[in-house]
Amino acid sequence: MNAATSLIERYRDAVIRHHPSAAGLPDALLMERSGDLSVYYAPFEYVNPAARIVLVGITPGIQQAENALASAKASLAAGASASEALRIAKGVASFSGPMRANLVRCLDAIGLPQALGIESADTLFSKHTDQVHYTSVLRYPVLYRGENYNRQIAIRRSEFLQRWVSCAFGTEVAPLAHALWIPLGDQPAEVMLKLAEQGHVDRQRVLIGVPHPSGANAERVACFCGAKSPEEASAKTDGHSLVESRERLHAQLQATRQETHSRSALHQARTESSEDGHPRSRSSTEHTSMVTQSAETFLASRFERTALPTKYIAGFRLPNGREIALERNRTQSIYLWTPPLDNVSAQLAQYRTRYAAHKSRNSNLNAKNGPTLREGRPVDYWKLPSVADLESLLGFA
Repeated sequence: MNAATSLIERYRDAVIRHHPSAAGLPDALLMERSGDLSVYYAPFEYVNPAARIVLVGITPGIQQAENALASAKASLAAGASASEALRIAKGVASFSGPMRANLVRCLDAIGLPQALGIESADTLFSKHTDQVHYTSVLRYPVLYRGENYNRQIAIRRSEFLQRWVSCAFGTEVAPLAHALWIPLGDQPAEVMLKLAEQGHVDRQRVLIGVPHPSGANAERVACFCGAKSPEEASAKTDGHSLVESRERLHAQLQATRQETHSRSALHQARTESSEDGHPRSRSSTEHTSMVTQSAETFLASRFERTALPTKYIAGFRLPNGREIALERNRTQSIYLWTPPLDNVSAQLAQYRTRYAAHKSRNSNLNAKNGPTLREGRPVDYWKLPSVADLESLLGFA
């Protein structure tokens, strides 16, 4: 058991036995209670450290909690590891239900797909899940008198809620400092601004102004997305302010995109030309796709690098001493060499090619500092679709 999976292991029996009930979430999943506020366990602790975008809600509602619990229950029953069950549950349940469609509309309206180079924000919940991290300032479901928490007690006025922000959500900030943060609604925005003031995250990487996508906010979402003009909005909705927020965020994303492109061009110019004007060897990142670069960033954030003598291979040493090697290439899959890994899930096993001990393989791996992958030893070769699958695989390594 490790820190990332300790809670799902603690609540494993309760998750497996859980059945949705009109009575709400059961005491078997209760983590803590303070007055009218209760915090329940649901499997939302997965963190995607390679994410480029972080979507921040308030707290999972009962519907999202039930979706996450059902997903984790099914995964565990099918033999998935705890880490794999967490990853799948997070993707299935985060911002699920009617609010997901509203969220996609808001993100499309500010030009997020163009900034990321994807077709629509909808793909952040399908083929581009490796680029996004979903979370909430109150990571685990908080209920007020057994019902969904809806700002009945402001986070800033509750030491109990502030402690839960710090002990759960606060741990996600440092590994994702490179990402763009999009808080949804006033309370997440308030928390993010506080973290920025404290120096935990760059204020320029926090995009403030997207309304919370819940059904109760339908009119605000409609004004923000341009489906309803400010003049048509009811007296309780400041439509002009929402339009201004949308335009400001669109400009902020464009500026961030241009800055990223400028840095990339400057880096390429520096790597292609030395001080005396003669060409230099190109950076290894020129030979890699975005998904491969994300995989390398993820591995480098967790493991020690090994000095494999080639720009086409990145080597890493796991805490148990075993070594793995990532191929740097332009494809949209992650190619990984590992020692033989047994007992992996059937879902992961479909991505593996197993090489016998004496079958020749990529000569770049035959280095003295990579003995676990040299010829003469059996090895597994993986073609993984996403960083999330890579993380699941490492749970077996």
